[in-house]
Amino acid sequence: MVKKSFWSSGENATLRGVGSKVFWAYPTIVVQDTSDMIALYMPAGVLGKDTDHKPTPKELLSHAQINITDYQWNRTDVLFLIVPGDSFSTYIMWETGTKNLACWYINLQEPIRRTKIGFDTMDHMLDVVISPDMTKWKWKDADEFTEAQKVGF
Repeated sequence: MVKKSFWSSGENATLRGVGSKVFWAYPTIVVQDTSDMIALYMPAGVLGKDTDHKPTPKELLSHAQINITDYQWNRTDVLFLIVPGDSFSTYIMWETGTKNLACWYINLQEPIRRTKIGFDTMDHMLDVVISPDMTKWKWKDADEFTEAQKVGF
């Protein structure tokens, strides 16, 4: 696959979750794309593709039939901050339609890969959610991560 070098600010690039197949894909707006930092913006209301349910680790390992469907992201406005080569990214999430910070979200994932249409990665299931004022944090999907370890994911 031919890869694009760098994207210009304001261009559209697709951010995808790719494992044995594409599990989700959303259009984003490039804020910055350099060798040190990739910043992508995804507003609430964007139309993309996603799984019709959250696949279990066992389903992911067995290559079970996982349906991909149209999906409208309405939860938050998101700024993705990604350092190329790192196994995590930082999401800054704002409440939809406001300038109120909803949370800081640390997504553990495969390092980002450039493609001709944007960027690919794959979620590692375990995430960290941090309160807007950074005084509290919690693991997200720890039960899913434990299940993944049990089934050899």
